[in-house]
Amino acid sequence: WDFKQINDVVVLSRPLQYDLMAQPMLNGLKIRSARASDLEAINKVDAAFVAPWRYSKDTLLKAMGHVDFSSVAELDGEIVGYQISSGGHGGGHLARLAVSPKCQGQGIGHALLMEITQHYERLGAPQITVNTQHDNSSSLALYRAFGFELTGEHYPVWQLEIT
Repeated sequence: WDFKQINDVVVLSRPLQYDLMAQPMLNGLKIRSARASDLEAINKVDAAFVAPWRYSKDTLLKAMGHVDFSSVAELDGEIVGYQISSGGHGGGHLARLAVSPKCQGQGIGHALLMEITQHYERLGAPQITVNTQHDNSSSLALYRAFGFELTGEHYPVWQLEIT
């Protein structure tokens, strides 16, 4: 059928009882709950993803309406990162985490992931899961630094080029 496998998405899991050392936050960085009025800025941050992983503004709006926890990272008043996740007592799932390409490597993803971890610990969730592309080395490094481990579960991603 001429579909080509373009990637492989892997699943990682982390027990919430994992001991984690806090990292000092970047000066001027603030993590707060996401608001509907943040959608435009969140859409700009989503440029960290390339096709086919980048979400449209409509997809982001729908996704944010279906999760129970979302937050943004503001650096000196500008939204430079965001996360959306869902779950509860049975466990949390990080559905999306993005940091503006110009701000990556400064601890913003770490700060957002710390916020997610603390949120689900307060809910008493036993674990958090996340999925990412098997070749996304920066995401894998961040998740591993937080104690996430590959579960062995993975999903091939297929694409058909239509001419």
